[in-house]
Amino acid sequence: MKHFLWPPFLAMFGVFLFAPAGWGGYTHYFTWHGKPDQAQLKKCLAKMRLVVDAARKDLAGPDGEGDPLVEPLQLQINGKGKDAHEPFYFPGQEGLNFCKTLAKPYDCVVTACLLVARDHFPEKVLEIASDGSWSEGDWAAGQALYEQVFGTSARNPMGSNNGGAEEGGLSPYLLVGILAGGVIFLLWVRKKAANP
Repeated sequence: MKHFLWPPFLAMFGVFLFAPAGWGGYTHYFTWHGKPDQAQLKKCLAKMRLVVDAARKDLAGPDGEGDPLVEPLQLQINGKGKDAHEPFYFPGQEGLNFCKTLAKPYDCVVTACLLVARDHFPEKVLEIASDGSWSEGDWAAGQALYEQVFGTSARNPMGSNNGGAEEGGLSPYLLVGILAGGVIFLLWVRKKAANP
C-alpha cells in the first residue's frame, strides 16, 4: 500500500463527492434556498398530479414498479421496468436535489413537473438547472407535455441559472467537483516537490 497514490485518489473522490449526478448521466437539478410554503406546495403538487395522470402509462412508483405516488405534499415517480432509472422526489429535501433520468421516457414527466414547479416558486426560492439545454430542445418533450396538459406555453425554468448546460458548459456541481479535485492534486504535487 506504500506506493498507492492517496492524494490523486482523494482528488478523484472530490470530483465524485461534489458532483454526484453530473458525472456520467443526463441529470436535472433543483435546489431549495429555504423551506417551500406549504400552501403553494399543495397547489404545485395538485398541478403535477395532472401531468402524472396524462403520462401514467409510462410511470411507476419510485422503485420502478407499482403506481406513481402523488400525495398532497409529495410526489415520487420513476420510469417503468427497464425504463426506470433514478426516482424523482418532489419537493425533496432543503438544498440540492437531483434526478438522473438518462433521458429515458419518464424524463418528459420530470421536466414537465419542473416547469410546474417554476410556475409556483421563483428562482430565489427554487433554483432549477439541468444537463440538458432548453434552447437545443432537450426539454422539448417535457415542454410539449406541459403545454398539452395546461394549454399554455412553457417558459425556460432555468432562467439565468441554467447550470451552464444552456451555454454548452459544465454543470455547476461537476465544475465544483473538478476544481476541488484539482486543488487537492496540486497541493499533493507541491508537497511532493518540497519533500522529495
